[in-house]
Amino acid sequence: MPVINFHIKRIEANKEENLKKEPMKKVDVKSNFTISSIKREKDERIGDYLSVNFKFDVTYTPNVGSIKIEGELWYYSKNLDDVILKENKERIALKGNVSNEISTAVLQGSIVEAIVIAKKLRLPVPLKLPQVNIKHEKMEFKKAS
Repeated sequence: MPVINFHIKRIEANKEENLKKEPMKKVDVKSNFTISSIKREKDERIGDYLSVNFKFDVTYTPNVGSIKIEGELWYYSKNLDDVILKENKERIALKGNVSNEISTAVLQGSIVEAIVIAKKLRLPVPLKLPQVNIKHEKMEFKKAS
């Protein structure tokens, strides 16, 4: 995988404590990420790479809290000119598959971090967890001894 470095620069998270003590019937969880900036960098060990700054936000409705993560990842390719479509002083355009790889790495790394934070704050996790829906009336299992 061309993403060789993923690190968090900033985490901001809070849980609203002034909520009613009654359990809420429904909390909607939405997460979103943005690529803040990309620039070409050079490291003496690996050579040229793209430094990608990103933000990842988790919002809850009703507002029971929030999670904000800012970070950076490095995207490496032996020849960056093969992955960059267009570059000028203000913008860099990347090939679609490179954008997909970067976006996937940002999303996967950020969600893992956000899950840990959400659990510590006792907020709903920002990922729809699988559920089992058994349609049988009766199931039998071996009894433990």
